[in-house]
Amino acid sequence: MKSKTSCFNYAILKKNVVLYWPIWLIYSICMLILLLGQLWTNIHYNIRWGTLTESRHLQIMLDSINPAYCIFVIMVMSVITAMALHSYLFTSKSCNMIHAFPVTRGALYRTNVFTGLLFLIVPIILTFITSLFMCLSYGITCVEYLGIWFVTMTEAAVICYATATFCAMFSGQLFALPVYFIAVNVIGPGVISLFSALLNFLGFGLRVSIDTSNFAWMSPVYFVSNKVCLQGFMENVDREYLCTDLKFFGIGPLSAYLIVAVALFVAAYVIYKKRPLEQAGNLLTVSWLKPVFRWGVGIFGGFAGALFIVGMIESILGTIGKGWILLLAVFVGVIVFFVAQMFMEKKFRVFYKRIWVECGCLCVTVLAVFGVLFVTKSRMENYIPSAEQIEEATVQLSYMCEYEENDVKQVIALHKAILAQKDSFDKLDSLGDHCAGINISYSLKNGRLIERTYIVPSDGEGEEIVAYCLQQESDPVRFTDNFLCASDERIENVKEGEFDLYDKDYNFVRSKKFTPEEIRQILAAAGEDAKEGNLQKYNLASNWLYDDAPKNFACNLAMYEPYDYRKETEVVRRTGNFFRNSYNYLYEESSNCYIYFDFGEDCTHVIDALLDIGAIQSVDELQLYEENESVDDVEVF
Repeated sequence: MKSKTSCFNYAILKKNVVLYWPIWLIYSICMLILLLGQLWTNIHYNIRWGTLTESRHLQIMLDSINPAYCIFVIMVMSVITAMALHSYLFTSKSCNMIHAFPVTRGALYRTNVFTGLLFLIVPIILTFITSLFMCLSYGITCVEYLGIWFVTMTEAAVICYATATFCAMFSGQLFALPVYFIAVNVIGPGVISLFSALLNFLGFGLRVSIDTSNFAWMSPVYFVSNKVCLQGFMENVDREYLCTDLKFFGIGPLSAYLIVAVALFVAAYVIYKKRPLEQAGNLLTVSWLKPVFRWGVGIFGGFAGALFIVGMIESILGTIGKGWILLLAVFVGVIVFFVAQMFMEKKFRVFYKRIWVECGCLCVTVLAVFGVLFVTKSRMENYIPSAEQIEEATVQLSYMCEYEENDVKQVIALHKAILAQKDSFDKLDSLGDHCAGINISYSLKNGRLIERTYIVPSDGEGEEIVAYCLQQESDPVRFTDNFLCASDERIENVKEGEFDLYDKDYNFVRSKKFTPEEIRQILAAAGEDAKEGNLQKYNLASNWLYDDAPKNFACNLAMYEPYDYRKETEVVRRTGNFFRNSYNYLYEESSNCYIYFDFGEDCTHVIDALLDIGAIQSVDELQLYEENESVDDVEVF
């Protein structure tokens, strides 16, 4: 006798395809536009300008393949597909009806999983094949990158759909599924970011910045969207910067995540097998997850809400006490806790004794978490590494002053002086009038980097600290080497510059471009004024910290190194010492030099240099600012 059950049900598959074909169609169109459309556009653009040469084939691939956009579409369609195929689980009527048919839960689950993967992968195959034929028809043979794109997107589709299916199994409401999908993929990095922000708020001068990408393994889709990318390596080819090599990043770890995808499919199947039918319509269908949900929302929602409210209050009233975080975390946490319970029970009357007891335990837990944060921030804000641990230290008020291993005791002494006044300095809310921001960082021998940023008043208790920093920055040798980038190697790279002259009302008068020889003359003159101590007072923090600061001329004097798009070297590739711009082009990291400085009446060497090169005809053309501060802030790169 023929069995009424099987591992796979063709009728359900056919019903899914017939009923939900618009999802398939829309997704296919999106993928075709993102790859095939971009390829067609870039190919015909190059044909129009007669540049469809072999040297531009990689450039066309780089401009056309954008894994980030494709992965985002896959993520969205994975959730929509899971919502559609498992929609019968979210209402009691449809749930009871489907499970009354002579089809096992296993067959239902496997059929829907197969249908979902079919919906997501077939359009990727279609897009790959059509793009492949288009490239070959135009003579573009570097199609191996299309193959890598196909493999990568297929893996991403499996991972995203596995996550969406897993979320669907413990969700009893349709629109709770996308919320769970987002929560599962931000819970790890989100918690790290939240507690980093809390430590920065509570601690004096703390700059806790944890790279959330290091915790991407906690969230598969977060990893896929942040780690998988295509990057191009640029090189100057016949005076044209072209892509000479392409590389996909994240393929290996992404393949490993297929194991996670299989585990999620298995876990979803186990949950589905044990899922009571009467749970349809509930926020959660797994009983032991309900207290986890209440407590998780209460604790993390409480602290996140408290941080948000404190931020709004501070933007209006200025700095407030640190204890407000605790009070608001408890208050918001209790509210969110009961709201979560109302959603789970689908009623407002949830204030019974057991829940109040549980809420009291939640409040105690919030207090304990705050206590741990408070102890942690206290240890961190008072920590100063010993001189033996430090390889290099920097102090930045107006610019970054570097201190080698033998001089780091000066930085430690400055740091201790600031911490000795932390009770009064911690009340300063922003860089207002007569307040300076001092950044101290230590590069330790074990590779760690410790950074602190303090707001210090330039008068009263902080006057000596700010004066010491200004004294260190005013040193002619340090100022010339750092602010003016005066090392021979860096000055050699400075080949472009300009001088913009303004009248007393700051209306543009004229501009002059500098030759490399004129740049050398100006920088040499600036160095002479720095030796005499005249240039520093117009460019250091004293220029905006004190009311009696001297006025500088209304002009713009800037010199810079032309940006050179160079091919990444093998050393750079090996060490990973590169940076990426918004177009995913990789360039060799270089120490670019940009010099901008103000000067005044007593900077005679700079004035004479401008007269010699014809930038100005007389000193009378230079007009002093009417106000006490420059129009532009000083920038040094």
